[in-house]
Amino acid sequence: MIFYIDRKDYFYQRYTFISPYTIVNEGFEQGNYNKQHNTFLAMSETISFKLNGEEKTLTLEAERTLLWVLRTDFGLTGTKYGCGLGFCGSCTVLINNKPVRSCQVTADFADGKEIITIEGLAKSGSLNPVQKAFIDHEALQCGFCTPGMIMNATGLLHKNPEPSRTEIIEAMEENLCRCGSYNKIVDAIETAAATVKGGAAL
Repeated sequence: MIFYIDRKDYFYQRYTFISPYTIVNEGFEQGNYNKQHNTFLAMSETISFKLNGEEKTLTLEAERTLLWVLRTDFGLTGTKYGCGLGFCGSCTVLINNKPVRSCQVTADFADGKEIITIEGLAKSGSLNPVQKAFIDHEALQCGFCTPGMIMNATGLLHKNPEPSRTEIIEAMEENLCRCGSYNKIVDAIETAAATVKGGAAL
């Protein structure tokens, strides 16, 4: 299957972060440019993965980022678009329980893997220990960065259930909070770690 993609839509709505120069030149060289319709032909592929506990199969353009697939195809808008460059961490999801910046990987990276977004953390209507701790410590202000913070912290606790405060700070230092709630965030993760140590499931 082949999709026709309008260039304006491709650059401004898909946010692939590939330079127009590269796309134009590669498109012409590969014969993927349709002059009549002023479009590029994007090859599609079919991928399968588990998303928040449910098996999914999707046919999509190969260059689409996982971030925009989650937001537009599945309506999971808890995964935020922040910088688009992998610097801020607001788009963090878990792939096989490891934190991944979803703006920096194409959707096919998730093929055959398990993805968990902020919407998938709660079990049977109950928030997970990190979510609860963030609420208890009021570890947010505007809340825009919070989903990415929680996902990164959950990934940390999967890897290291008993992190020291220093290890928490080191693990979270690349997740940016523009409101400056860092101390409360670290406190919340310490509380979550103690809860997990006590037997609570992530």
